[in-house]
Amino acid sequence: MSPDPRRELAELVQAARAHLEWLADSGVEDVVGRMPATIAAARRPPAAGPPSVIGPAAEPRAPFEAPGAREPSTIADLIQVNPRVAASHARSTGVAASGSPRIALSGTERRRQLEVLAAEVAACTACPLHQTRNRTAFARGNPDAELVFVGEGPGTQEDLQGEPFVGPAGQLLDKMIAAMGYERDDVYIMNVVKCRPFEHGNPQKDRKPEPDELAACRPFFDRQLELLEPKVMVALGATAVQALTGASAGITRLRGTWRLYRGRIPLMPTFHPAYLLRSPEKKRDVWDDLQQVMQRLGREAPKKGR
Repeated sequence: MSPDPRRELAELVQAARAHLEWLADSGVEDVVGRMPATIAAARRPPAAGPPSVIGPAAEPRAPFEAPGAREPSTIADLIQVNPRVAASHARSTGVAASGSPRIALSGTERRRQLEVLAAEVAACTACPLHQTRNRTAFARGNPDAELVFVGEGPGTQEDLQGEPFVGPAGQLLDKMIAAMGYERDDVYIMNVVKCRPFEHGNPQKDRKPEPDELAACRPFFDRQLELLEPKVMVALGATAVQALTGASAGITRLRGTWRLYRGRIPLMPTFHPAYLLRSPEKKRDVWDDLQQVMQRLGREAPKKGR
């Protein structure tokens, strides 16, 4: 059965409207002026109607920066995903890839839906990375965790074992987690890209994911985070921060400053553990960032010797 174009258009408009709400809730001024003409017109109230309530909410806001992003020019830019992948994902889950409603799930139902999503990821062929992967690396850890770590993408060991952060960078991340007072499986760990990207002509060397690869995976990691709904997120490295918030600055400028994911979940950017393996002098900076996370969660680091 061929897709209904009217339904797909309705889904895109729904996603656009949700994104407008997100921008307004995040404190972005003149939301209508930033939108494409068609969406802006749909967003404006009738001339005789009550005044529009667009812009910063009246109540006090959390002390986090609104995510930076480039000016959208089309609906596809607005939802920030590959339209074909987004529409397919919406049809299969019944939820638009962007702007989905907040979800209140039992632990059992959350795990069930994450298992379904992991199976969709394992079968994904939306970008060329599926042709070279051994296994997808969906996640590891506790789906009910209050804290989620988000990295860039799988490396060699992750591609072989089918879990994120199991190589040398993952071992360092586990030490960071332990220093915060968590067990390895108390938190949830994932990447924005689920298949390993490596340099063309050099399969031994990892690389950053390309924009189309990030776009293909976006419906999956957005849905994953919607199901998790953590209290706090830590973004490991510039690629993760940029994918989650749209920020364009380098990680050295971004780290240590709270941001928001989708206008509601506090997110702390910090250096990727792989970078710390090359630059161990930056570990102090990361520990400062993680202490902010612990403070946000009302936790204290365990005292040595206990």
